[in-house]
Amino acid sequence: VNTDVEQVKARKQSIISNQSALEATEIGYQVGTRNIVDVLDAQRQLYNSVRDYNNSRYDYTLDNLRLKQAAGTLNPGDLDA
Repeated sequence: VNTDVEQVKARKQSIISNQSALEATEIGYQVGTRNIVDVLDAQRQLYNSVRDYNNSRYDYTLDNLRLKQAAGTLNPGDLDA
């Protein structure tokens, strides 16, 4: 579970980095130093990092529930959003 927490933090930072990279690439495209393929690649990287972040959050939630189940402390309230 601790590893999952670190993974979520790292993935969140990746989103921030990829958002900045996309913005820089879009500016480069506007001034002519980048092409549309670079912009599309930066968008893909951002979307991949968002996907990876969401997968990490899912893994954390699932592992947390499994830990509670193994400890015998899982209850129906743990499944509420």
